[in-house]
Order: sequence, then C-alpha cells, then structure tokens
Amino acid sequence: MSLATLVWVCLVAAGVLATWVIVRFPARRPTSVSSALLLFLVGQVAPTAGLALLPAALRFERGAQFAFAAVVLPAFFVLWLTSGWLLLAIGDVVGGQRGRVVRRPR
Repeated sequence: MSLATLVWVCLVAAGVLATWVIVRFPARRPTSVSSALLLFLVGQVAPTAGLALLPAALRFERGAQFAFAAVVLPAFFVLWLTSGWLLLAIGDVVGGQRGRVVRRPR
C-alpha cells in the first residue's frame, strides 16, 4: 500500500468514526456555537503537538504504521469530529429545530 493510499484510508476511517460518534452520542456535543468554535480551534491546534512525537515514533521498527495509528488517525478524527460539531451548532442557530420543517402561518 502506498503512502498516499494509507493517508486516504486514514482520512476516510476517521471521518466514518467521527460520524458514528456524532450520531451515537448526540448529547455529548457542544450546545453553543461559541463552545463548538472553541473546540474546533483547539482541535485544529492540538494535532500539531503530535508532530513533536513523530521523530520518536519513527525510530521504532514499524514506526510509520505506529505514527499513523497514534498521530495521524487521531488528528483526522479530531478534525472531522469538531467540524461536525461546529456545523451542527451553526445549524441549530440558523435553522432552529433540526430535522423539522417549520411552517410559517399565512
């Protein structure tokens, strides 16, 4: 498997896992746009701390596989999860109740 294929597989797997978490645990998501935005920003900054772990992880015999499992996959998962939470929070503010058609009186 090439490196590009492995990255795409990790990206898709993280997206599927984040979608499952969003659907399975809806009560765990942030309730306001400000908290969702804060989690999104932290979620974008936090994976860069994982870059400091990459040199140590690559010293192992199977360092590349370990690095993908310990650094890259969680980074993609956090990216998808916080993005989904932010979109849901914005949708709640803009669209009112999710999944229900609001009919206006004439």
